Amino acid sequence: MTGSTLPAEGARARGIHCHQVNKSFGSAMALRDFELEASGAMVISLLGPSGCGKTTALRVIAGFERPDSGSVAIGTDLVAGPNTFVPPEKRRVGMVFQDYALFPHMTVAENVGYGADDASVGRALSLVGLERYSGRMPHELSGGEQQRVALARALAPGPTAVLLDEPFSNLDASLRDRMRREVRAILKSAGTTTIFVTHDQEDAFAMADVVAVMRGGEVLQVASAVELYRNPVSPWVASFVGESDVFLGTAVMGSVETALGTFPHASPLRGEVLVMVRPEWVHPSPALDGAAIVVEQEFFGHDQLLVLDLDGTRFRSRVGHVPGLGVGDRVDVGIDELVLFPEGPL
Repeated sequence: MTGSTLPAEGARARGIHCHQVNKSFGSAMALRDFELEASGAMVISLLGPSGCGKTTALRVIAGFERPDSGSVAIGTDLVAGPNTFVPPEKRRVGMVFQDYALFPHMTVAENVGYGADDASVGRALSLVGLERYSGRMPHELSGGEQQRVALARALAPGPTAVLLDEPFSNLDASLRDRMRREVRAILKSAGTTTIFVTHDQEDAFAMADVVAVMRGGEVLQVASAVELYRNPVSPWVASFVGESDVFLGTAVMGSVETALGTFPHASPLRGEVLVMVRPEWVHPSPALDGAAIVVEQEFFGHDQLLVLDLDGTRFRSRVGHVPGLGVGDRVDVGIDELVLFPEGPL
């Protein structure tokens, strides 16, 4: 069945638009009222733990799975919805699989040209910087080069959107860092809407303009990396996107009282609350009569992680080199940022 056309609405002319998408496999709900808007040349990450539904969302967008309800639009074309389902090959979506899925018996140019003309192959190989490798076989390439071939193949037909499934999971740490920068630059040059799934916070933060955090088939928060890190919507989101310690507190206008002390805050919350603090927001300074004591210390070269104890309450501090500071030393503690949540389950 061919897709019907939605009214053009500016930025909707490019992008991916998912509305209240539900998908179950037997009794297991994989997507629950899934919502996502990605437009223009945006790079958006679906970030979440294994089993949260992020890969199912990608497969529904690509057309490999049919949603039980809800709608998916690619650009201005409705591709999944009531009485509508457009097959994958007609969706103008490029897909980069986790294992790259290159044809081992085909050259680089033949892999990229699968579904594209010669001119498009040349442009795609130029975009990913592999023009000189067109005659090579996949096994003659490094992991990073294979990934760029897979990306060129996805971009060659001129798709409206590109989808990537755990694109860096097969790469070692040093190559991973470089490929994140290179792939983002390529996608931005191509000007296509991109969605990629990952369980790795660093991948999401380094690559994406916007991060959508998922849990249990639902999108919990969609925000820039900075906003997500500094203003998570829940303690669970806070813990998933970085280190955090959470305490009970009592909030009144302008301040919150915790086991660590009383601190100013601008939250509208009052009464019993949860208070989240990230280790890098905690600043210890050596003091002979300090209220807290260092009970653990891990040194990482560029910084160190301290575990502090204040009257039985333990919390972490991530700081650079502090001369003369070690396990057993007493410290005064300053906290320059915190986030308040309504009291409830973590």
